[in-house]
Amino acid sequence: MNRREAIGLLSLLAFGGRALALVRPTGEGRFLRYPEAGADLEVPAGRPFAAKALGETPLGTSLLIRTRTEQPLHYHRERLEVALVLRGEGVLVAGGKETPLRPGQAVLIPPMTAHAFRGGLDLLSRFSPRLQGDVVFVESGPGPMEGTPLLLSAGAPGVPEDRPFAAQALANHPLGTVVAVATRTEQPWHYHRGRDEALYVLGGEGVAQVELDRRRVGPGSLVLVPAGAIHRLQGSLHLVSVFGPALMGDVVFL
Repeated sequence: MNRREAIGLLSLLAFGGRALALVRPTGEGRFLRYPEAGADLEVPAGRPFAAKALGETPLGTSLLIRTRTEQPLHYHRERLEVALVLRGEGVLVAGGKETPLRPGQAVLIPPMTAHAFRGGLDLLSRFSPRLQGDVVFVESGPGPMEGTPLLLSAGAPGVPEDRPFAAQALANHPLGTVVAVATRTEQPWHYHRGRDEALYVLGGEGVAQVELDRRRVGPGSLVLVPAGAIHRLQGSLHLVSVFGPALMGDVVFL
């Protein structure tokens, strides 16, 4: 089979999956890669941090946040934040406590929970629902503390020998779910009726496909999948997925 025939077959399979899906995609998938996605992100002189929008799906916003010294104490009124540490070392400050952070860890921060990041860090933050300016910096006092941040370690779950992939829920909140995924060979075609997914590859090499868009992925790859879009993974991969709102079993395999 030559390359043109192979592409034709893959397109046919994607069309077949699309025909079986009972909902339409609410947007287009997006593929990015770190650190390339942050190559143009500079913290201005005299500022402690900077942020860059990486993309939005109908139900969420992804930002790359780079701190020179800190991201000052702030909170989000109605948004859940899941922040994955990509680079550097620092601390999360919340409720008068400091929690050390290192690459590969993630933090789930509920709404109305004042927090700050200190140190030199690159963070991939996913907000659910869309951020839409919902950032309130605390000018005095400790700020609201209606929730408790959760520190997550996104280790790869073990994949049984007779299964192509495995998934392990790391945290759940009404506005979002964090899942660690490991594929031995693939994660077959599937979609989520009413949930967006932002997946970040921590290890391995393979291919991700969203509808007809098929790309090579590896460590640092970020794939944004809107609700209703059929997608799959191929190869041996370790990734963390953030769903918004809470997943609640909304996975339809084709």
